[in-house]
Amino acid sequence: MNNTHTVLQRVILLIAVASLAGCNASMPTIPFTKPTAQLIEDLRTAPGSEAVVMRTEAQRVPRSTVNLQAPNSVIVDARTEAYVKQILSELMVRVPPHLQKEKTVDVFITSHQGSTHLYATGVDDILIGIDSLDTFNSRDELAFALAHELSHIVLSHNDGQESIFSLDSVVKLMDKASVMALTYKLQLEKKIQNGGQKHLTAEEKREMGEHVNRIKLSVAAIRSSIVGVLHGAWSRRQERDADRLGYDLLIEAGYNGEAPGLLLDTMAETPSLRENVARHIDTIEESARALVDLQGKDDSVIERQMKRWGISSLATLARSAISVLDDTHKNAEERKKDLYEDYVDELELERNIDRRIDKAVYTKQLKQLNYAALKKKIDDARNGYLLALTDDVDSKDRARYTSIVSGQGGAISFNRFVLASIRAKMGENGSASKNLQIAYANRPEDFATTAQYALVHASKGQVDSALKVVDFLEKTYSNDAPLNDVRGEIYAEAGNLSDAKRVLNDCDANKKSYVRERCEIVLNKIEAEEEQAANADPDAAATASTQTPLANTGGPGTSTALQRDESPGSVLLFDKFKGIFEQKAD
Repeated sequence: MNNTHTVLQRVILLIAVASLAGCNASMPTIPFTKPTAQLIEDLRTAPGSEAVVMRTEAQRVPRSTVNLQAPNSVIVDARTEAYVKQILSELMVRVPPHLQKEKTVDVFITSHQGSTHLYATGVDDILIGIDSLDTFNSRDELAFALAHELSHIVLSHNDGQESIFSLDSVVKLMDKASVMALTYKLQLEKKIQNGGQKHLTAEEKREMGEHVNRIKLSVAAIRSSIVGVLHGAWSRRQERDADRLGYDLLIEAGYNGEAPGLLLDTMAETPSLRENVARHIDTIEESARALVDLQGKDDSVIERQMKRWGISSLATLARSAISVLDDTHKNAEERKKDLYEDYVDELELERNIDRRIDKAVYTKQLKQLNYAALKKKIDDARNGYLLALTDDVDSKDRARYTSIVSGQGGAISFNRFVLASIRAKMGENGSASKNLQIAYANRPEDFATTAQYALVHASKGQVDSALKVVDFLEKTYSNDAPLNDVRGEIYAEAGNLSDAKRVLNDCDANKKSYVRERCEIVLNKIEAEEEQAANADPDAAATASTQTPLANTGGPGTSTALQRDESPGSVLLFDKFKGIFEQKAD
């Protein structure tokens, strides 16, 4: 049956399609570890190939099981889930430590049928339609699709969507109506099967309740993703970043570097965004009609039902969805070009620290590099770049560094941190602060990195300096929600557990859900350590609340332990920014 949120679900489907659409064969080859294009091509058609195995796996799940469930309800199928989760786990261990999530990112197979349907939700899960396994031609292609969505999650592209205004309320109402309609449908089916009995047995109610709960899980995840997308949460820059990090994860996990290009080529056959949105926009009205039919009401109720859901114009909703998608998701040729050029630009930027290289010559060199050599050159150059900042920077050098960084359009947050460091060293604190703010706006995960620097100060007993960093973060990034979780960790890290617990217990009314969750995590950690100390030494427990530093447990936007980053850049950058934080720069 059609659900009221079907059209918006399809919008999300289109995003995955747009992210993975085809490309002109004349485009330069993306750097890869070994030439396996022919091998992948063979997998497309060879009997017993991996592609055939994947198709068989997709078809093995009984269609009767799938069809009994609402669109996007979660399928409980151990073998299929194990296959996909194994790939995801291989990618997750390659995520950089400062981007690791405390909550394990999970993947759910859903009952969506018909075409590729794979996207990251706002609750750190990835949903993949069962028919998507029939779309990918190799394990490598599926790995890239998962790596792209995993990158959205670890880069915190879905964070901060809790306060989206009107549409969130509308979609919630639509979700409730969908689940209600499904419940009616199941009740009617059971009554028919039981010869028209009026009441369900206790066992039938239990079975139906379990089924509806599975659907609610999917619906909640879908709503979060819908709201974020329709309000432009996934920008062009975020899509490009997800491709870029996703490619890193793919290669480092040992998958074929040509898979992204091959998958983009495969997805080129998918109909355009406008065609799909236009074709399915009427499903909202169809769902409304289905709902009132199940309730035994007259069709005249439909208009009132639509008004109650807050949808005054289907055409307006269609135009809004199309506009956002067109603006944020490039076509396949552009995406493949971007992925390639990101490597050229990044390495060129780093190498320009030592000398200028003609881009045409450089591009030729890049094609001849394997990934390991490329990655090493980038890492060496980045470390050299940061170490160079320890020396005096005269105006000429400052101008050259500024030109290099600004030439990237301000899109790379790392470069903005470097530029801020240079400006701070030159005494230009206002300019340094502005570049910091641009860095936070472009990459929210760097916000958490700065929170880590605050904890480094706290561990040295410099609580005032650490709290000033938090003041700066709140002013720059989170002025509507106090960062009690970070403040609590600062006190705990400095050994003042009584103040830590006081601050952490004052999180209940915080507007940010992740702050509330982090407060609870840190508080539980403190209490666990106090209990452990009490069991080990009852006499020492009395003073534990003011003497025992808390082990680092992560910052906002991250989920792994907050540990001091010992790379040359981390200590250096914080030292440069310390003066800005203490002066609360404008």
